[in-house]
Amino acid sequence: MATDQATLEAQDRVRPPGVYATSGERATWYRPDGTAIPNQPMGPYNVKHYEAKGWSLTPPSRPVPPPPVSRDALATMQGVPKQAAKPVTKEARNKASSERMKARWAARKAKQAATPPKEAASV
Repeated sequence: MATDQATLEAQDRVRPPGVYATSGERATWYRPDGTAIPNQPMGPYNVKHYEAKGWSLTPPSRPVPPPPVSRDALATMQGVPKQAAKPVTKEARNKASSERMKARWAARKAKQAATPPKEAASV
């Protein structure tokens, strides 16, 4: 049996009145969203661990609402096919690459024009 006073106090906080654990005892724990997790151990370590997760031995009076679902996930659940992206042709890919290269060269030339030339070292 646990001798840690904080563990025993934690057990008293999460348990309904009159429910005490013995070694090997199991119980149903509830997540904050109301999901039941049956047949979980009730040892002092487990009580601390589950309490740290926000679980309790009593179901929540009002479950936490689930997180919002994205439009893509909702469309998938409803069976609506996602619009496929247009295939990129080799010519379009080469054109985009060429435009990026031109932009890089222009930026490099502008940077070179902005910096003053270095003076030749005198001997």
